[in-house]
Amino acid sequence: MLMHWAIWFCLSIIHLLGFLSLNGTTLPLRLNKGNSVEISVIRPLPDPLHLQVVFKKPSGVKRSELGGQRRTEVDGGFRFDNPGEAIKFEVSCDGATTVFEMFPGGNLAFEEKNDKARRDFRPFLDDGTPAVFPWPPVNNLRPVLPIGFSKVTITVLETGPITTGELVTLYVEPPVNPKTVHTHAYLWLGWLMLFWPINLILLFAYGVFCLKKTWHGLRKQGVEP
Repeated sequence: MLMHWAIWFCLSIIHLLGFLSLNGTTLPLRLNKGNSVEISVIRPLPDPLHLQVVFKKPSGVKRSELGGQRRTEVDGGFRFDNPGEAIKFEVSCDGATTVFEMFPGGNLAFEEKNDKARRDFRPFLDDGTPAVFPWPPVNNLRPVLPIGFSKVTITVLETGPITTGELVTLYVEPPVNPKTVHTHAYLWLGWLMLFWPINLILLFAYGVFCLKKTWHGLRKQGVEP
């Protein structure tokens, strides 16, 4: 039975890593230049940092200062008709520092019916044209969160006249979510957690089997001389 318990324990650890990979981290931040917060994150495998910011808004109202979706494809990226206000953060992690900027536009049809607007923040590439954003994103500039616990410091570098002083919610995305996996290292965990309800039922059943076999074995040893 030792082999069965070892297998069950290994499978449990793998599923624990999977659940850790599904958990993002949130923290409030006031958008005033120089304000900073420190976020603690845990990663079972190295993961490039992906950051979003959640803005509050009245339901049914568009916030034009957060940018619009209309854009034109240009060499190396997109030019947005309305890039929104320039909001930039300095992100430091494990000795690496990167400037992130707000990527304009989101799911505007969804936002109209809700009281929140969500915007991606991506590594800033200074091309001298504020309305142009690189595509694909310059992911090689993202800080890489190492295995285990780490601290991410986010400092406000720039805000617009409307968003200055606003209280927003920072969201460090998990490496695995229902739509995407940030890096190939997490691909197998992404597939595993796609079927997590079934996996947990099977893991529980396997644990019950091991427990019963162990119990019967101990009782047998107690009866026999």
